[in-house]
Amino acid sequence: MIPEEGQEPEKILEELKQLTRYDADSKAGRITGSQHYYETSLPGLRALALRAYEMYMHRSFPDIAGYPSVISLERKIVETLLGLTGGTSGIGTTLCDEVEAALLAVKTMRDYYRRKRPGEIPKIIVPETIHPGFRKAAYYLGVKLVTAPVDRNTWQVSIEDVESLVDDETGMIISSAPNHPFGVMDDIEALSRIALDNAVWLHVDASIGGLILPFLRELGETIPGYDFELPGVVSMNTSLHRYGYSPIPLSAVLYRSREYWLYQPYASLDWPGPIHIDTGVVSAGKPGALAAAWATIQYLGRKGYLEQARHVVRARKAVLRRLEKLGYSVLGNPATGVIAFTSETVDLAVVAKEMAERGWLLDFQPGSEEKEYPPSLRLTITPLHSLLLEDFTSSLEEATQRAEKGKEPGTAEETAKQLATMPRKQLVENISLLVESMIDWSRDPPIVDYEILVYLARFLPPRVGEKLLVLLLSKIFSL
Repeated sequence: MIPEEGQEPEKILEELKQLTRYDADSKAGRITGSQHYYETSLPGLRALALRAYEMYMHRSFPDIAGYPSVISLERKIVETLLGLTGGTSGIGTTLCDEVEAALLAVKTMRDYYRRKRPGEIPKIIVPETIHPGFRKAAYYLGVKLVTAPVDRNTWQVSIEDVESLVDDETGMIISSAPNHPFGVMDDIEALSRIALDNAVWLHVDASIGGLILPFLRELGETIPGYDFELPGVVSMNTSLHRYGYSPIPLSAVLYRSREYWLYQPYASLDWPGPIHIDTGVVSAGKPGALAAAWATIQYLGRKGYLEQARHVVRARKAVLRRLEKLGYSVLGNPATGVIAFTSETVDLAVVAKEMAERGWLLDFQPGSEEKEYPPSLRLTITPLHSLLLEDFTSSLEEATQRAEKGKEPGTAEETAKQLATMPRKQLVENISLLVESMIDWSRDPPIVDYEILVYLARFLPPRVGEKLLVLLLSKIFSL
């Protein structure tokens, strides 16, 4: 609500501080899940990025006449990204995040496809492990989506299944470098051959890997082909706020040539106002993030990015050794700093809870009984974690000991299992009551019982679980 009288700055900032009292500390390096700031441990970088952001926070994009410096920053960053991905004659656009990048890549392919086949709806083929942003893109844009299975040992998309799914309606194949759940690279070299043989657009989601894979390769890590050096790759997306270490959010979508990009922007002269053209869905808030990203790239330089990649490799190897010692199974062959691990003898939900009590936040991936996805814990290792290895590994050892199976299942797990056995009609009818029971309204902001939420995600049919999530958010945001 708008206060009757304006408030003093100190009071305003104190209220903001109070709102964060239940938040995790994004600067401590103790959040190892997906939604966190990728920290380098370089104290001067964050301050520099903030100053650069402030310089550009009140500019807009694309305003060719008013703010040509923003256009210049866009060109510099896209040039840098194309240089890292073999796109010597390419073109690209910076965007808010990987979801907007997914939306625009699919939209651009759809309109390019319709150039030769007006009125037809193209089909996109995605791995089971693809980021949900691409499923959202298909849903928003009315594009047919077909899911290709992934191998349950390697967690790579099945090349044979992709090949069998390609037909005359296929407009795009989408792959991951690496995928988000397990940090595993798809066999993009094989997918490139399929795309060329069938004249199909191949897109690579490199939101995690785009700004670390080139440097890992330079350090001697075995990195298979994944970028524009493969002739079948038409477009890619990457995120500068991941291993580019710039502030959240800034991503980019890149194209092999201008021929494809021309189907991305939106221009309108059908109104009496100023010239309107947009290269993305969300553009106005981008200049601050652009300036911060450019400043970050200049501050680190190639040698700086190499050094940060070296820290990630060191930390990853140490963590993998400790996971093996503790009896965990790593899912697939992680290529960057993203690792997922599972266990048949340890209750992973308890491990996550015990780690949280020790100040470490891990992503608990509930898996799915119906889809035969195993539950797992997901780590995103950043350079800062190389300085926190002893603390992390000792905490994990303690948490593992506390979480050994053989005890009675916890209340949350039992509740979720019982609900999953209810007839679907009865479950759907009672889902609102279930959602209400999961929210603690005595706290501000309200707190969700996350433990039962992840168990429900595991045991409920996916469509019922999705309905529950939507209702949950509707409750939280309703006045």
